[in-house]
Amino acid sequence: MVSQELLNGNKELEERRKLEGVSYKPPRKDEKQTILDRQRKIDSTLHSLELWRLMSEDPQERESLSENIQALQAERAELDNELKRIRREKRTWFHEWLIEDEKQQAAKKTTDPQPKPLPDLPTTITTTPQAAEKPPKKQPTISWKVKVYPTLALAYIQQKLAPVAAIYHLLKAYDHEGRGVVSRDIAREIFTVKKPANAFHWRLITWRRLRQIFDQGEGIFWTIAGDNIHLYGPDKVSNNLGAGRLRGRPVLVPTGKLAASSKKVKAYFYATFDAGMSRNNPMTRQSRRRATGVPERTQLEYDKEAGTKRLTNIAVTPFAYNRENIQRFAWERGKNVFKYFDAKGKYAKKRRSVIAWRMPNSYISSLETAPKGRQKKHNRKIDLVENLERGNDLEFVRIYHPTAQQAGREFNRRPDINHFYDLGGGFTLDAARKPKFKGARYWWVLATE
Repeated sequence: MVSQELLNGNKELEERRKLEGVSYKPPRKDEKQTILDRQRKIDSTLHSLELWRLMSEDPQERESLSENIQALQAERAELDNELKRIRREKRTWFHEWLIEDEKQQAAKKTTDPQPKPLPDLPTTITTTPQAAEKPPKKQPTISWKVKVYPTLALAYIQQKLAPVAAIYHLLKAYDHEGRGVVSRDIAREIFTVKKPANAFHWRLITWRRLRQIFDQGEGIFWTIAGDNIHLYGPDKVSNNLGAGRLRGRPVLVPTGKLAASSKKVKAYFYATFDAGMSRNNPMTRQSRRRATGVPERTQLEYDKEAGTKRLTNIAVTPFAYNRENIQRFAWERGKNVFKYFDAKGKYAKKRRSVIAWRMPNSYISSLETAPKGRQKKHNRKIDLVENLERGNDLEFVRIYHPTAQQAGREFNRRPDINHFYDLGGGFTLDAARKPKFKGARYWWVLATE
C-alpha cells in the first residue's frame, strides 16, 4: 500500500476538495510550460545584466543594475515556489489515485467467484483419431534497408531530386541480388497497384506520375531499354550529379521511410549527413548550411522529422573569471560566456572559477551505418577530384581532437589555432553549474596565458 504521509502535507488541497466535492485534477501542461518559459527568459536577462554590471565603470549604473538583478531574482524564487506547488499537488493526486485503484482491485478479488474443482480424471485416456487443427502460421514480415551514401543524399536535396532518388533506392532494394536490371512492369506493380501478389510493394503514386519520374531519372539514375530499367551504380550517379567523391560512411535507411511523404524522404536523406560522420564534432547551423545546402529553419524541421538528437557542448578554459577576461571573451563570444566553478578540481584548479562558454551543438542520428564495401573502388571511378578535397588550400580556425595526447601534440606544432579535446559528460552537476547543461559534453581548450 502507498504511504499516507504523502497525503497529509497539503491542507489547502484538502479544503478545496471539501468545498468543491470533486476529485482534484492535475494542472494543465500550459501552466507549467508558461512558468518554465518565463524562468528561461529571466535566466537569460540575469546573465546579461551580470556581464553588464561587471563591465560597467559607473557606480550609479552598477547600483541600478544590482536593484534590477535583485528584483529578477525575487521573481525567479516566486516561480520556483509555484513550480513546487504544482508538482506537490500532482504527486498528491497521483498517490490518491493509486490508493483508490488498489482498493478497487482488492474489492474485485473478494467478489470474484472461486473456481470449481476439476473432476477426477479416469485412469485410462482414450484418444480420438482426428488431430487438432493447428493455427495458421503468420507470414514473416521482412524489414528492408537500403544503403545510401551521404554525399549523394545531399546532392538529391540540393538538386531537388529526392522523389526520383527515393524510387531509385527502392528499386535497388528490390534488386537485392545486384543484377542491376528491373522490369518496367514489375516497377509499375510495386509502386502503383494497390494489392499486388508480391510482398514487396507500396502504392505510392499513380502510373502517370511514375512515367514522369522515369523520364526525370533517365540518364541520371537509370537507362530504360525496352521493358527493362538498367540501374546505375553509385559512381556513375555521382558523376551525373557532379557530387564528387563519396565521403563518410554509407548509411542504412529503412525502405519504409523512403516510401513516405516527400518531406520525410528529404529529412532522412538529410539525416545521413550526421550518421555518416566519423565523429560528431560541434557544428553551427550556418556551417551545416554551407556543407549541406539546407537552410537553418529547414534543418530544425528535418531533425524533428528524422528523430535526430542534439548534444550540448561546453568549452572550459584555463583563464580565471575576472573583469579583464570577462571583457575579453564577452567581445569574442557574446552571451555564451559564463562562470564555471569546479569544486572538485576535476577540470580546473580546485574551487576555482574559470571562463567557459557554450559551443555549437553536436547532432546524433538514429540511422545505422553500413560497411564501406566497394566505396574505395567507386571513388576510383569518379573522375571529379578537387584540390580542396585533398586539403591543399584549407584554412583551419579550430581543430577538435578525441584525446588529450593528440591535442597536445598538434598544439605544439600549431599553437596559433584553437585546439579542443573531449572531456566527456558523465559526471554529476554541482550547484554552480546550470541545470540545462545536464548531460552536456565538455571540451578543454588548449591556450597560452
